[in-house]
Amino acid sequence: NHTTRNASLFPDVFLFDPRLSETLNCKSCTFSTNRGDAMANHLTERPDHVCSMIEDKAKDVVDRPASDPVSGGGFKPVQDYNSDSKETNNENGAFVPIQLNRPRPISTQLKVKPLKSASSSFFKPAMTITFLKSDKPSASWSLVHLSIVLSSLCHGIHVVSRRCRLAPKAIRALITLQHRSLMQKTWSWNTDKMAEWVLSRREQQLSVTEYVLLTTARKTLGENTSMEECYSWTIDFMLRHDLGLQTTTNNKLENIQADKRMFVRSLHKKIQGGALPYHCLGCMDELPVFINTNLFLRQNAEAFQLFSSPDIRPKFDIIVSALSNGIFLPPLLFFTGTVSAIPDEFPDNVLLEARNEGFTDEERLKIWIDKVWRPHVTSKHNHESLLVVDVHRGHLTETFKERLADTNTDLAFIPQGSSRQLQPLEICVTQVLRDFLLVRWNQLVSDGGLDGLMMDQLALTLACWFSEVSSTLKSRREILRGSFSLACGTKQGNRQEESAGMITALTKALSQPPDTGGPKQELEQEPAPEPVARVKVMGDFEN
Repeated sequence: NHTTRNASLFPDVFLFDPRLSETLNCKSCTFSTNRGDAMANHLTERPDHVCSMIEDKAKDVVDRPASDPVSGGGFKPVQDYNSDSKETNNENGAFVPIQLNRPRPISTQLKVKPLKSASSSFFKPAMTITFLKSDKPSASWSLVHLSIVLSSLCHGIHVVSRRCRLAPKAIRALITLQHRSLMQKTWSWNTDKMAEWVLSRREQQLSVTEYVLLTTARKTLGENTSMEECYSWTIDFMLRHDLGLQTTTNNKLENIQADKRMFVRSLHKKIQGGALPYHCLGCMDELPVFINTNLFLRQNAEAFQLFSSPDIRPKFDIIVSALSNGIFLPPLLFFTGTVSAIPDEFPDNVLLEARNEGFTDEERLKIWIDKVWRPHVTSKHNHESLLVVDVHRGHLTETFKERLADTNTDLAFIPQGSSRQLQPLEICVTQVLRDFLLVRWNQLVSDGGLDGLMMDQLALTLACWFSEVSSTLKSRREILRGSFSLACGTKQGNRQEESAGMITALTKALSQPPDTGGPKQELEQEPAPEPVARVKVMGDFEN
């Protein structure tokens, strides 16, 4: 009577990370879980085992505690939208149930209607969301919608999709509507410095939370400003400066543009006249992965994060690099921990380094030069090379410069805040890579893959995910070649369209198995929205 999430029948009925309120125990062994998929797989592999169910009334239906908000800041519960509905009154009030109706073919606008009568389904929603045709955008948005949009801009669409149980396409529709409304609004604030701060945080993989942005909004607009106005102002700020994680690289900051022009001119002088071959021009960047050990042991999907605060060390640090001829160099994974044994089938297009005490920036860069840059680039060609990097993570140290000089490699430093437009990897690869890792992680959680998974096994799993990316980019070299052309300013045409096209192409390529080219779980296919969407909204964000 149970079918797993991977079954092709009835895909819409499956929820992301389904957890029962009862505990499933195997009578024949010590295995127990709250996931039906995990128990189904267990019984399939062991037909002689028997499952029993024990009620666990103390278990909350929501894995994330009420003190763990979407944004990482403090939240207050959303008030009941229908004062006549007693079913939605809740003293703890952490979530508001929402019924999502399928859009009509002509739908272009969202509208929220309180239900007049109880729903015939198993829950009683506080409101119903339907799509209606409208010539003008809505003048006012609900706090719930504003919270979803701002959280998506801060943390990424796939993260909010997982937390709020909303399809990514639905979230993109909300963002698009907000973006269209910008044309009807005036903007009289000078927020360039604030935007530069956000960009600097982004390129260091540091989190940008709603708390900081909303606090700034309230100080700018006045202490008596309503929450809706603060949210709306903050969203406008993020969209006008193109500061969301899913960027269009369309930032128009004056200082950033000036630095960009100087960098491109300097780069052209070094590569002009074809003096520098394509296989000698490269770029390098780091991608940290943060694992909350406590949440990981509790098999909580929130354990896996790609952004964090400066005082938290990543569990994994991955150095990715590429050449302007389209070659993606082997990713190098640094794991703070130990791996008992590397299996024989470990992929040969990715490298793994593990140490209990972790690695310093200097150690990481030295290992990368010795195991990636020197053997794959400089030792093969008796020619001067050029490496494009940002100004973070120890790249400005004399030690790093001297070690690269020993390999006949010069450095070109991307100005702070300009990585999105000048780092070839950031233009198309990094954005897709983050979404790919989140999709793989979500799939692992949904399949019950965290049951009994140790941290060293996660390291091997992560290496396999990067192997997929490496194999895909190896077969699609035109993507990286196009990224370098955009970064160096040598490609004519619409920059936004070119970048979006490469992102779409890479996303589609990663959604296909590398051997057959057949269908596979698409990066866009996050879990289908639940009948009840759980949304939290930040309340008091004052100090």
